[in-house]
Amino acid sequence: MHPVPKDTRQRLLGLDDRGTIGTETEQQVRAKGQPDTESYSAGRFHFKKKVMIGKKVLIACECSQVVCSAFRKHGFEAYSCDIEKCYGGHKEWHILGDAVPVIYTGYGRLENGSSVCVKNWDLLIAHPPCTNLTHASAPALASGLHSMEDVRSGAEFFMKMLNSPVDKIAVENPAPLSVAKLPRYNQIIDPTDYGHAYAKRICLWLKNLPMLLPTRAKCIDSVSWHDRWSGGSKMRSRFFEGVAEAMAEQWGGIL
Repeated sequence: MHPVPKDTRQRLLGLDDRGTIGTETEQQVRAKGQPDTESYSAGRFHFKKKVMIGKKVLIACECSQVVCSAFRKHGFEAYSCDIEKCYGGHKEWHILGDAVPVIYTGYGRLENGSSVCVKNWDLLIAHPPCTNLTHASAPALASGLHSMEDVRSGAEFFMKMLNSPVDKIAVENPAPLSVAKLPRYNQIIDPTDYGHAYAKRICLWLKNLPMLLPTRAKCIDSVSWHDRWSGGSKMRSRFFEGVAEAMAEQWGGIL
């Protein structure tokens, strides 16, 4: 039997040049987009090496994966989550199902069939459904198209996001109905301050996070986002790439 060369043996066992167990830096792992364990095989032998991984970020109620992709680009282990399938192109990042148990237990089933189990989420960004909560739905409530039970149900789901056991939280929604009795938001931002030509009031409820700073000069020649996408609710609910990038850069920088 021929001996296994030293450099091959060290690589298979996860040893560095000094013959000790090697641990990759967080930057190296982020750049590769690797899972928390690397596996090597040699014949009938199988070895695993633990590697450092990035912070865990959950984007609740997101199908477009705009925010999830922004955090992934910056090296975070980010997942989108929704009861609907994603249309952002990354099933391996999308947890299909109710966001509440995923937030509270850390377990979820990915759309590609795999599963994810996270001990603690480092950051939660939530986009709870606003149909029954937004101030713009007041006519529907007055006409009976929406009911107070719809409002209460939406508010209960919203508060489960805001009160979840995650250290840093941002919940995004339009200006709410007063009868929804939601807490006062911490900040209002506009996409025109983040490189977009579409105006929209975005309210942010923040927990242990700083206010989001503008990244671009305000676009003066802007149009209403709802006017621009009046033909499709999916496009109206799609989040803004410029704002998502600002979240990843500014909030990701303090994780």
